[in-house]
Amino acid sequence: VDTGNPAFDGLLDPAVRERGAALRKARGWNDRRVWLWASQVESESHPCQPGLGDTLLPMRIAKELQRVAHARPDMELVIRPHPSEGEYRIELGPRQWLSPRSENLHELLQACDGVVVLTSTVGLEAGMAGCAVVQVTGSLYTPDAPYLAYGIADAAVPLQGLEAAIDAAPARRPAADLAPAAPRVLEALSPGL
Repeated sequence: VDTGNPAFDGLLDPAVRERGAALRKARGWNDRRVWLWASQVESESHPCQPGLGDTLLPMRIAKELQRVAHARPDMELVIRPHPSEGEYRIELGPRQWLSPRSENLHELLQACDGVVVLTSTVGLEAGMAGCAVVQVTGSLYTPDAPYLAYGIADAAVPLQGLEAAIDAAPARRPAADLAPAAPRVLEALSPGL
């Protein structure tokens, strides 16, 4: 049974879309390309995959995105730490923003043009919101979340291909026009209740 995820229903709310547009305007992003890095922890090991994880990969992605943004005067970069990353320390340059955990993620996605992820479910949400999605490969968890193969990502590239993938990414698309998942979940569960 395909119901969707009720946690993503907020993306479908017109008020969330309006607040995202207001956020974009308030930050002066209307004539800019806004990219979000949805950071995450990279484990040293995976319970089902061989090899060692690159625990520094998320920070190396952030640094590469900062370099890319610095070289593009029309680009804004938003860095969104994962809740499990603890205190996030990074020096921000011009046109670079740190999104606090208190900031509504769905509103932020509505304000962005593109999102970079490793394997975060933010990639799914970004696609629903109409953002271009670039997945950086090289995580131990990449085989568990092949977003390009699933049709979620516009590109899946190693870190050294990130700049070209951002340059080639499509413009923001209209947000997905989906029915909320919560009623479908309840309907699917109702025969057993």
